Amino acid sequence: MNKYFQIFGIYLPLKLTRNWLYITTTILSSIFIILPISFITYNKYYNTLIPISNSPFINLKFNEIHNNNIFDNYNQENDNILISNLISTSNFENFKFDDKSPYIFKIKLNLYCSKNLQHTKCINKIDYIFNSTLKNSFILDCDPVSVYSNKNQFIPYGFKNYIPSNIINFQKNNEIELDIFEIMGDKLNQENNKILNLVGTSTEFDYNKLLLNNIQNYIIDDNESFAWFEIKWTGFRYYLVKYYYFFYVLGTLIFWIISSTTSVLIGYAMLWKTISKIQRKNEKRLPKIKQERI
Repeated sequence: MNKYFQIFGIYLPLKLTRNWLYITTTILSSIFIILPISFITYNKYYNTLIPISNSPFINLKFNEIHNNNIFDNYNQENDNILISNLISTSNFENFKFDDKSPYIFKIKLNLYCSKNLQHTKCINKIDYIFNSTLKNSFILDCDPVSVYSNKNQFIPYGFKNYIPSNIINFQKNNEIELDIFEIMGDKLNQENNKILNLVGTSTEFDYNKLLLNNIQNYIIDDNESFAWFEIKWTGFRYYLVKYYYFFYVLGTLIFWIISSTTSVLIGYAMLWKTISKIQRKNEKRLPKIKQERI
């Protein structure tokens, strides 16, 4: 005999109501319980797999000194050069590097072109020396259009006079980022100061300074010039960091599907087991009831 359930004056079969209750409970628990847990799970997974990427920043202060034949192999118009403050391993002693990851030692310089070059389409080559052995150069572009375009990618230079000034970045500085060398994190965690870069040359990291020439072409802002170690992401972790939001959604979705599927299977397995027990009990009781009636 079918049993009915009354709601708002409508009689519905009790079996149909139970099925909808099971489905509704499953959907609501998957969205409001399992989905937030999936977000937390992926966030924990990401933070475990991706350590803190940057070491503490060291502020660089530069002083002008005489060349003393340091840049003999380079062409320069001024005998004076800039030399930075001391960069030592003691600056990073409280930072734990990831032993299995490579790190890049980076230096960021905040440069302003000299007044006589700010309104000219001039490109300058600046040579630098680090640790007396690492020598290289970079380009300082003083073209005002290039400087503006680097800071305002979505507003053309010709429209700058028609756009509110609080939207446009009018700063005339050039941010130069230098990759000095690479090194594995386990070597940075060693107590001794001898470090080995990936090229294979031994480098005495303590008592290092950065030297710059051609100082007549620019002014350096000490307050915005830094040095630090930045982790170099490789393999799967590279894609996790580069496509952060895509993998955040994808990872959460994967955890949610796995968790929801597991919970549904376990829930309905327990329900089926409970129903089976009830049916077996009813089957045992039916013969007794028939015998009593006879």
